Amino acid sequence: MTTTTRWTALLMFALAGCLPTGGGGGGSNDDPMEMAPSTPESEQRALVSGRVTRGGEGDDDTPVAGARVQLVGTEFEATTGDDGRFEIDAPVGRQTILAEHADYWGGAIVIDIPAAGIELTDDLTVIPESLIAQVYGALGVEVDPTRGILFVDFDTDHDGGGETASIDAAHDGAFTFDDDAPVASDTVAADGDSFIAFTNVQVGSTVVDAFGAPGATACDIQPAHVERWPVFPRTLTQVVARCADRGGARRATRDPETR
Repeated sequence: MTTTTRWTALLMFALAGCLPTGGGGGGSNDDPMEMAPSTPESEQRALVSGRVTRGGEGDDDTPVAGARVQLVGTEFEATTGDDGRFEIDAPVGRQTILAEHADYWGGAIVIDIPAAGIELTDDLTVIPESLIAQVYGALGVEVDPTRGILFVDFDTDHDGGGETASIDAAHDGAFTFDDDAPVASDTVAADGDSFIAFTNVQVGSTVVDAFGAPGATACDIQPAHVERWPVFPRTLTQVVARCADRGGARRATRDPETR
């Protein structure tokens, strides 16, 4: 399932009137523009290219023109064309990419830029401001545009559920899906969608942990060795957790039984 499709499911979930709320942790209110993961600026440049598309029911893969795409903490940025595409001659190394548009909630990812350059295989997805307002307004839920949304996307073939995620920033609850029905939980349900979303997350930076299903899978956050993930206002931050069967090539950095 693509990122756009996942966020379509998120919005349809909210339209069903079942948005969960809950507690949160402490986290950090550091400026995400300063705390975003990056490596010192390199003299070596490589081409980063991709596309910004609109997320929401019936709008999958619709290109967004005029979106600002920037490498956070640097002067490198581009504006998308009519086809939603962008190209940036970027410093090699770890960078945080942020896509913004006046009419949309933005999207943020962390990537490692190789010397050979990179074409993003998944679109950067933004969600219409009007759709966010319509969906959550109908529920009587106030979405705070001064806060963000962070979701952990589990890349796994395991359909038995049990993978979990946590963040240390204050937020208004986590949810996942069980057979397309919403569940207020920080644990992936069996046969459900393999992502966990945290809403109204405090802006700044947060530790993100992902754990495999006990006795079944082991998960690693990608890219590796990101100590704190940025959370921007009015933005969806995507974190990927790659999971493998226990005994496979990948091994969890922390065991869920020892949290």
